[in-house]
Formats: sequence, structure tokens, C-alpha cells
Amino acid sequence: MEVLEEKLLSFPSNSRKYLAIGYFLRIIPIGNIVGSALIPIGWFKIKNWGKNTPYDLAFIGSIITLIILIYSSFIGGANLLPGTQSVPQIQITGQETVSELKEKIIPYLQQLVDLMRNPSSYIPPLIMGLGIMLESFGVRRLSRDTSNVVSKYLFILMILLAFLTMLSSPATLYSAQNLEKLIPQVESAETLDDITSILSIGLLSALIPVLIVSGLTFIIGLITYIMLGYKIWKIEEHVKRIKLLSEVEEEEKPSEELLI
Repeated sequence: MEVLEEKLLSFPSNSRKYLAIGYFLRIIPIGNIVGSALIPIGWFKIKNWGKNTPYDLAFIGSIITLIILIYSSFIGGANLLPGTQSVPQIQITGQETVSELKEKIIPYLQQLVDLMRNPSSYIPPLIMGLGIMLESFGVRRLSRDTSNVVSKYLFILMILLAFLTMLSSPATLYSAQNLEKLIPQVESAETLDDITSILSIGLLSALIPVLIVSGLTFIIGLITYIMLGYKIWKIEEHVKRIKLLSEVEEEEKPSEELLI
């Protein structure tokens, strides 16, 4: 039996459950904090088993991700983290005059711009992206230690997800800049049709960077976490296969000795 396979026999099975369930839950907005709380437990058990730097980095990264999710959910501003969007609301009845509509829309746009430019909106994704990147190093090492049961391409997907998460910060700031340009347009609008056009076309155009990055982040995150959770769950089957082969080898040894 190879040294790597022999080491894998002592792989902590509970860590597999924490990580697999944690990554599955991380893709669900209402369960991402719970899932992210389970993931550090799994990496902690694995780092004690593997005793190498990549697992240490993955544990640190999972803690960072958990902290940022909690912060963004309860404290932070508008950002692209799943389930954490918090933007001001505007109430329009449809009976307003042009001047009344301006009085509602202009403060709304300014409030939204200020919120998106607030550090609590664009800094958390940068830190969370760093956390995911650190986790990816643990995934890469886990791929090696499990003989590619945890596929190598998951490391690439994790890096891509980390990059997209970080990219949400400049996308948010760029959209804020676009939204700010709409304020003078609303101020100079003379009819309800002008304001409607600005809101329907201009608002969507201003938010396109955020919408594109948010959509890509969600899709890549969905694929990555589902596949990662599934592959980590399959580690136990690989360990059982190794145990079975080792038992067969042990049974064959006495027969070989008798033949000699």
C-alpha cells in the first residue's frame, strides 16, 4: 500500500460531513451562514489530520468568509453577497406630479449612490474573495491527498469564484458612478415620460455591471459548491475501497508465505 493511501485510512470522516453539508448550505441564502459555520469545523479537523500549510490556509479562509457573511448580513451595506442586499426603498403611487416625483426619486438615487460608495458595501467582497482563495489552496491539497477524488478543476473554479467575488467591489463603485449621472437627468426632466424613460432605461443601464458580476458569481458559486460538496462526500467511498484492498492484501500474505 502506498504511503498516501495508508495516510488516507485515518482521514477524519466527520470532517467530510461538515465540509460537504457546509458547502451545500453555502449556496442557499437562508442557510449560507449556517453552512459557512460548519466549514471551518471541517477544515480544522482536516488540518489536524494533514498537518500542512494549505489546510491551515483553508481553515483561516473559511473563518474569514464566515465573519464577512455575518457582517454583511447584519451590519454591512449594499453588496453582492448572496442574501445580504440592503438598499433603500421608494414608494410611488402613480398619482404624483413631475415635481413630486422628482422629490422622491432624486433623494432615492442619492441615497443609493451613497450606500454603494460606503466602504461597508465594497470592502467585504474583497475580503471574502481572499477568504475563498485561501480555501481553494486547501481544496487543491485535498485533491492531491485523496488521489483526485476531489477533482483538480474545483481548485480552478474556487479561484474563479474568488476573483468574481472581488470583482463585485469595482462593479459596485462603477454602478454608483453611473447612478450619480442619472440625478442631473432627473432634475432636468420636464415630463412624466422623461422620468419614466430615465428610470426604465437609465437605471437598468447603470446597474448592468453589478447585475452581470452578480449573475456570474451566483452561477459559478452554485456549480462550485455543489460539485465540491459532492466530491468531498465521496471521499468516504474511496477510503472504504482502500480499506477493502488492504484487507485483501493482508489475507493474501499468509498464502504467499505458505507457497514459499
